Parts: sequence; C-alpha cells; structure tokens
Amino acid sequence: MFHGLNKIIYLKRIIHEQLRKRTMFNFKKKTAKKPNIFIIEDSHVFLQTLKLKLKKMYGGKVQIKGFTETETFFEMMKDGVEIVIMDYHLDEQSSVEGIALLEKIKLTSPGTFVLVLTAEEDLATAKKCFDLGADSYMVKSPESLDKVVTEIHARIALTNFL
Repeated sequence: MFHGLNKIIYLKRIIHEQLRKRTMFNFKKKTAKKPNIFIIEDSHVFLQTLKLKLKKMYGGKVQIKGFTETETFFEMMKDGVEIVIMDYHLDEQSSVEGIALLEKIKLTSPGTFVLVLTAEEDLATAKKCFDLGADSYMVKSPESLDKVVTEIHARIALTNFL
C-alpha cells in the first residue's frame, strides 16, 4: 500500500494526530463562523486550481483565501485561520519560506491545521516539518491536488466545522 517515504509520512501523521488529540485544543463543536482555509502558494496556476476545487466542494460554507507572498498572508492570519495549506518553497517575493514559515504559522496560531506541500521528497524535511507541528506533508505530483482536497475534506469532517 505505502512504500518508503510515503509510509513513514503516513505513520508519522497518525502518531502526530493521536498526540494532537490528547494535547491540543480540539474543534469539536460547530460554530456560526465559517472556517477559514488559507493557501500560500507562489504558483498562480496551482493556487487558483486548488481554490477552485475547494470552492466547488464547499461552495459558500468555507472562506478560502489564496496568497502568493507571506506579508499579506500573516496580516490576514491575525483574524484567525483553521486550515493552512503552505508551499514549502516560495519565490523571492516572500520574506519567509520553508521551516521558518511553518514556525511562524505555529507561533501565530498554534491550533491551526497545517498541510505542507513541496516539490521535493526528502525524509529529513518531512520529519522536521512534523516535529515543528505540521499536520500533513505532501509531495507535489499530478495527483496532489486531489490528495490535498481529500485531506482538507477529512480534516473538516474530523473537526466537525460544517
């Protein structure tokens, strides 16, 4: 079923989720506020396609905001965000990327679900992301858009946001 890095990432995600359930704030009740999904991605095509897929799935039930640079992203995070999908490697327009971006997200909003997307399949990077609080780690591929949507759908269902 799983091979190599994918198996390790999958097992790490299960362990991390179990620990999170025991130690972190858990969103178990429905709220009147629509959940926010923030996407920070430097590829406009990938960003728009992902936003479109999520909007198609949820319509107006969630607020989806996309960012291509970190300054506006962090300004908007002050209002609260439940889910962040972040590209690990951003272009030079952003002042923060990778591990530093993940750390800043978790410092700003520790209870936020963070899904890290990257073009590289590197076990050390995946491990470091999980150690710093990432909830999911995915390597970009032709199927990754559908995997991201499935992961977000599972998270929303798990937390009973809708």
